[in-house]
Amino acid sequence: MSCPNIPAKPSEANVFLATENRLLRDTLARLLRKQAGIHVAGAVANIENIPGQILGSECDLVLADLSPEQFRGVPQPARRETTTQDNPYWNGG
Repeated sequence: MSCPNIPAKPSEANVFLATENRLLRDTLARLLRKQAGIHVAGAVANIENIPGQILGSECDLVLADLSPEQFRGVPQPARRETTTQDNPYWNGG
């Protein structure tokens, strides 16, 4: 299953799902789409071109059920340091 590359709102996190298990992939995609602030940028089972698929999705986060060997060749994104206060769900305590 692949998702159309619909741009997310600026405040949304773009999430890319990569798992060969269709039930897990579809369930996670459905649950994440119901959450405010999360945009599913892609969901794939085909891991043959995983680096290209991830780069093409312009995602912020990759959720994967893959072995480290299957991620060889995937470029590492720039790290963004955040603090607890950056989290919109942080209640100050």
